Amino acid sequence: MSNAITTQSITTETTKALILLDSDPKMQKALETYQKLPEKDQNILLLLMDAFAAGVEAAQTKDN
Repeated sequence: MSNAITTQSITTETTKALILLDSDPKMQKALETYQKLPEKDQNILLLLMDAFAAGVEAAQTKDN
């Protein structure tokens, strides 16, 4: 399996993130906060949100 970044992989990951944002109140609050921050702080929060989303996905995978 290749780790190459493709348009399809970006689209897939973005879709997963948007579904999670839509369904998780904590992620919605984080997004509201993100939009109010200066760019430097947005980058940090984006990394934290990505880590949270990865943790949620890992937990769901483990449960299945």
